[in-house]
Amino acid sequence: MDVLLIQPEYHRKRNMPPGHGLMPPTMLLYLAKPLIEKGFYVDILDLMTYSINEARFKEYVRTYGPRIVGITATTENYSVALRMAQAVKEAVSETHVVIGGPHVTFEADDALSHACIDLVVRGEGDVVFRELVEHLLLGRGSLAQIGSLSYRHNGNIIHNEQAPLADVDELSFPTRDHVNLSRYVIPGAVLSSRGCPFRCRFCTAAAMAGGKYRLRSTESIAQEIDYLVRQVGVSYLAFLDDTITGIPERTKQVCQHIVRSGYEIRWLCESRVDVADTELLRLMAQAGCHQIQFGFESANEGILRSIRKFIKPAQMEEAVRRCVLLGIVPSGNFMIGFPDDTRETIEETVQMACRLKRMGAYCDIAVLTPFPGTFFHRNADDLGLRIHSRNTDDFVLDHPIISTKHLSREELDSIYSDARTRVYDL
Repeated sequence: MDVLLIQPEYHRKRNMPPGHGLMPPTMLLYLAKPLIEKGFYVDILDLMTYSINEARFKEYVRTYGPRIVGITATTENYSVALRMAQAVKEAVSETHVVIGGPHVTFEADDALSHACIDLVVRGEGDVVFRELVEHLLLGRGSLAQIGSLSYRHNGNIIHNEQAPLADVDELSFPTRDHVNLSRYVIPGAVLSSRGCPFRCRFCTAAAMAGGKYRLRSTESIAQEIDYLVRQVGVSYLAFLDDTITGIPERTKQVCQHIVRSGYEIRWLCESRVDVADTELLRLMAQAGCHQIQFGFESANEGILRSIRKFIKPAQMEEAVRRCVLLGIVPSGNFMIGFPDDTRETIEETVQMACRLKRMGAYCDIAVLTPFPGTFFHRNADDLGLRIHSRNTDDFVLDHPIISTKHLSREELDSIYSDARTRVYDL
């Protein structure tokens, strides 16, 4: 085997039926496609859908002998990714182990402090990983010529300059032949853009894409939908964009294509309440949209401004009301523990969550977790945030690892427990 791509499981199991995942590992499918087109033997192992212990995993690696193993990692499953990298090296020591994903993009030095990691791909890996595979397996070019790559050289860690980002319309559609789509609750995942036009301070989406928001053409998106529906037989889709409605007119064109094609499909997406006008939502519903996830975050306007989420509480209620009237399930996330949050501002947020739930929305509440790469992580000290743990296993959204200038970690934990009870017991 030339290349094995791995989606690690999370150290805390997610609520999925046995042997199933929510959606295919789309970014790994993107990485695989150009390699397959060039004749490399590639396999994808999604451990969110397959249960495999370490002994069996090592046996798999020894049997197939991948020359390169690529592992993707978020902060939440970083420790699992490292254990898998170590297992690969113990099974076949000469295998090149490459790690990428949101966490190591901003923590490449830490990744390379582990002997089991050979190389780090920072940011988007579509072009970088292909060039790296061609270098390692075909001898083309040199590591120094591959942008957005980090590696060890003569005892030092080298960080190559960021590679130019790919033209998203020139990328091949992700392969769908190397995963069993029947194992996924939502088998059809479509990424219609890269990056995000907004700069919310708790999110890494913009930073992962080098601060650039790039849109696929509506023609390209329509072609991928056609392929998924007509050739793959998918009837349930998810648009993975951080906000597919960032440019409403473009969203309308995609919806019009679905309607004209007569597709009887359902799909879900993420959006913002400040672009959820009735005309757009009605067309989305007509095209099969049955659920929209909004980022509500807070019900206090001062907090919303401070986190660079420039929306208003009234827009939240209006977006939920419109969705319910049109038969779309509105859902959304709130967060507590922002640097300027107080007991009073958090109470506003909890009351809003309860109000929206009574209106028909599904609401979730999380605790601010300053993930690497976010504004809050970079500026924690200046903002009065104290991060009490550097263990990535603790970087979860339902248990505070921070204290703020207004609230201790213990106070946040108590407030959060009460908030969840009030919201979920409705």
